[in-house]
Amino acid sequence: MTRLILVAALAAILAAPALADVFVVDKSGAGDFTQTFQAVTSVSSGDTLVVRSGDYGQAATISAIRRGMTIVADGDVTDMRVVIIDLPAGEQVIIRGIDFSAASASHATLEITDCAGDVWIEDCTFENTAAALSDGGQAGAAIVNSANVLFSRCSFRASDGLDTLTFPPIPASDGGIALDVKGANVSLYECEMIGGRGGDHEFATLTTSGGWGGAGLKALDADVLLAGSRVVGGDGGDSVATSTRLSSPAWGGDAVMFQGIGKKLRMTTDVVLEPGFGGVNDSGEIGPNGQLFDVTSGADAQIYAGDTRALSVTPLAREGEIVTLSYIGKGPDVVGLLVSLTYDYTPFSGAKGTLVPGAPFLQSFILGIPGPDGTLDVSFAIPDLGFGADDAIVLFHQAYSNTFGDGKMLSVPSAHVIIDDSL
Repeated sequence: MTRLILVAALAAILAAPALADVFVVDKSGAGDFTQTFQAVTSVSSGDTLVVRSGDYGQAATISAIRRGMTIVADGDVTDMRVVIIDLPAGEQVIIRGIDFSAASASHATLEITDCAGDVWIEDCTFENTAAALSDGGQAGAAIVNSANVLFSRCSFRASDGLDTLTFPPIPASDGGIALDVKGANVSLYECEMIGGRGGDHEFATLTTSGGWGGAGLKALDADVLLAGSRVVGGDGGDSVATSTRLSSPAWGGDAVMFQGIGKKLRMTTDVVLEPGFGGVNDSGEIGPNGQLFDVTSGADAQIYAGDTRALSVTPLAREGEIVTLSYIGKGPDVVGLLVSLTYDYTPFSGAKGTLVPGAPFLQSFILGIPGPDGTLDVSFAIPDLGFGADDAIVLFHQAYSNTFGDGKMLSVPSAHVIIDDSL
């Protein structure tokens, strides 16, 4: 069975009309670039950046990604903010395996804006560690007016609100929103979103409460799929000043805020929603907790029966290395696999997910039936494909399962990059 998968996949790879060029980012100077911001502005559409281990967050320059490219970590990689803007239709940005952490008081750590093309992000973290301004904490990620954005196994953490300043006197501010979406289609598989905590009120001459907790996910006029994810609202800040001017206690942040007439929110049953706790005021009064999900009238919210089926694939493989596909579901599942050289984005309610491998599929393979613990692993070696140092290719994978009790389900999607063994 594994041999059939390998032979069919390799036949399609070798028949591919074009392979992307590959560039190496290496802080030591052993690659083509020493910083990621240099690389993203220099490569052509469709090229691949292999980023070797290192902390690339020391560079002060942030460059916007405006063309399609693949960025994959080769080891442990950390970086600063990432901005994807004006991506043309028909192009795609793929980012896998990078931890982004930014101390930006005025911007989200990830910004995706006005992208007609597709964005695929896997195994990344986006944390905003900035000290907040008076208008509140900043988001872990902000997505605005963008067509199709997909996250697998990513985490988002907003910055906390500002504590009261004594001079000039500024009230405590609210915590940031972990993931702020406006006018976009977004699918989130096995992700975690944690809103920022509200700032504390610590100045007796101001009659204000602590800042409110930030939402885990806020979506306005957006279509959202939440599968196997955890969404947490930030706690409200406390009012700890000693004063006769007692303030109202701060509210905790909502786990999910969803607004938009006719817009769709879809969640699998294993999504975990945790509202933030209310803050405490001067007299010990506790503020209201946030809501599990706050859905406005006219929005279309639906719970998909069934738990998410997980799939992960080795992110980066050289010729001669082993690729492992790992599936986690339930013992009675019958599992198939879709593999493609192209990426699509088609909401598929009949299989409780978003179909992402694009047609034509290389082949639909029957992987098998998981063991009693629900796991199924398939491994195979990448042979010599005749690649040169400038060649790379991306394969998109997604399992589909005929599940016990849950019906047909699409798994978490996963992509991996194949490169020459000389890199």
